[in-house]
Amino acid sequence: MKVLKHSLILLGILFFFNSCNSELGSTKKNKIEDKSVTLLIDGHEIKWEQYLFHLKKNIAFTYNHFYLNFGLENSNKFWETTIDGITPLDYIKTKTENQLMETRAILKLAKENNIINHFNFENFKILWQDYNKSRTQKNSNGQIIYGAITIDMFSYHNYLISNIKLRLKEKLAKTQFKIDGKLLKEYYEIIKSKQFSYNEKIEGVVFGFNHSKLPNNLAVKRIKEVKNYLKKGFSLNNSLEKKYPLGEYKKIVFHDSIPIFGEDNPDKIIRESLLKLNIGEFKVLKAQEGTFIIRLDYLSNKKYYPYEKVKKQVLNYYQNSEFDMLIKHIIKNTRLVINKEIYNSISKDNFL
Repeated sequence: MKVLKHSLILLGILFFFNSCNSELGSTKKNKIEDKSVTLLIDGHEIKWEQYLFHLKKNIAFTYNHFYLNFGLENSNKFWETTIDGITPLDYIKTKTENQLMETRAILKLAKENNIINHFNFENFKILWQDYNKSRTQKNSNGQIIYGAITIDMFSYHNYLISNIKLRLKEKLAKTQFKIDGKLLKEYYEIIKSKQFSYNEKIEGVVFGFNHSKLPNNLAVKRIKEVKNYLKKGFSLNNSLEKKYPLGEYKKIVFHDSIPIFGEDNPDKIIRESLLKLNIGEFKVLKAQEGTFIIRLDYLSNKKYYPYEKVKKQVLNYYQNSEFDMLIKHIIKNTRLVINKEIYNSISKDNFL
């Protein structure tokens, strides 16, 4: 009996160590080494550490994209869920590759135009560390430091690339993107309808559910009910608040003379969406704050900003458009080589 007891204990210990080894082996198998070459962009090595850095910048955006467009909420199966033929995991990998190719295109162009001498991920990390050390030292010496004393890697990378891009645009504006007054005026006539027109007044109505009051899945369900309700000939008015107490109805008026700031401002999203509708037409609108249905009631006649008033903006628009086309051309002719062994092994466990 005593021998049997010891045997059972020994078997238990062996089972425990086998389980540990199995788990450790699994972890090791899923781990990707920082120095592993994940991509080659025109022969330039993108190692896993750099690829992961850029991928992590897109996590929040990916959650937001699938939530707003498909109502897919975060869960254990989020990254492996297929919607419209693509999973969030494939989406974030593709977005990361595109951003890396765009960044390489900007750096290549900057080097050709003597904006920078040499820039890679390794010297970027050194620059970031030196930047933070310098600001920390200045703060210790009692010098005035504006903003946060130190900055994270993501913010510093955005700062550096944005600065390089700005200097590159300024140089190309004086050389490659020059245009005479006559051609610029002709360019204005071509683009003014989309870029330099305005409506003095826009009126509409909004009814919807804020996600702080009603979860996304229920908000989408209620809005579908409202949409079917409207298709039967009923009106979009404040009586809906009685039928749906958690919903909110309001009339909205936008004046061109009153600017709306912030790209993610809900009012700006609603205004731009109303401009795409015909009078009396309604549309479902999903935003981070909630799910709504909107209707356009009035739109004043389109007017145009006079050329002389917006001449500088027209030039900026032309030069920015030329710059974007140049970057797209470089990307189109970029050779991308993917390390399929690493690429196919990437899972959420590598970045969450």
